[in-house]
Amino acid sequence: MNYLIQQNRASHLPLADFLIQSTTEFFLETNTGQPPVHILPMNFLINEQPSASPQNLFTVDLENWFCSHNLADAVPFSTWDELENRVAPPTFRLLDLLEKYQVQAVFFVLGWTAERNPSLIREISARSHEIATHGFSHRQITKMSPAEFEDDLVRSLEILQPLAKNQIRGFRAPAFSVTSQTIWALKILEKYGLTFDSSIYPTAMNPDYGIADAPLHPFKTQNGLLELPLSVATFGKKRVPCSGGGYLRLLPYPIFKKLAKRCNSQGRPFIFYIHPWELDPGFPKIGGLAPLKKWRHYQNLDTTFSKIERLLTDFRFGTIDRFFPLSPPSLASQKMEGASDLIRKFSF
Repeated sequence: MNYLIQQNRASHLPLADFLIQSTTEFFLETNTGQPPVHILPMNFLINEQPSASPQNLFTVDLENWFCSHNLADAVPFSTWDELENRVAPPTFRLLDLLEKYQVQAVFFVLGWTAERNPSLIREISARSHEIATHGFSHRQITKMSPAEFEDDLVRSLEILQPLAKNQIRGFRAPAFSVTSQTIWALKILEKYGLTFDSSIYPTAMNPDYGIADAPLHPFKTQNGLLELPLSVATFGKKRVPCSGGGYLRLLPYPIFKKLAKRCNSQGRPFIFYIHPWELDPGFPKIGGLAPLKKWRHYQNLDTTFSKIERLLTDFRFGTIDRFFPLSPPSLASQKMEGASDLIRKFSF
């Protein structure tokens, strides 16, 4: 305890904030080295838009239990059709919960999963949720060429559009793999008429994804693509990811709630995400996983449903359409803190 007090004095944070940050890092730190600092090419931004009254958004990454990036080495894509398809029951459980609390979500649907569960996607759409794309194969963009990514995206759109009542207009990259090395993917989204993306995680805390200096607020590209960054809570200069998924499962709910509320108190919407398999404690266990991947994938699955219900009670969630009225002022008229960083010139 004396050590924590000394560290707190050095951090210059209020004690309560310091304890939350320290506890969160204890649960979430995934590597012992220092992650690389990724620089976002800021010249494609128009504005990072703060909000006096944040509107939170509930999102779902709809994929089968074996599609996760954590299992990619143990469960090759070529074997997926041999595995048990369990996506429907937890998805219906989630749909009923969202209906109970009258929340409309964005479902980022994997094309491969939709192709094998078309009636499920139609039902999601019939319940007035927004259908968006999660790509087709769940390959990370960092492992694809621009041509391969374009083919993967088009294949997903061809599958999803006939199943959805809404025009497919949104995208989330598998494993949040829009990074400083794959910013080019946003231009391909724009090419196919997509109008929003939620793939950028503005953090360096996870070695597998993130852009450390990306804007925290929703922003638009020069061509008008709306980016909804995944949520992080800030403590001084430290950014702590808290958008959902494993962060919801692995953290005690009071700490997760505090982090989410901190996003709102700092004028930002809380962008939440979850996978249906995280509501399915009975899905098969894959042997041979590294201890960290096993922990991240299977820990606390039996707590997910109750935590989501508490979240729906504690927070107000709106629809994706609430984000589109954003009309960013010109760079010259920006008065928000750190605006000079947005004007840094990098080649796109």
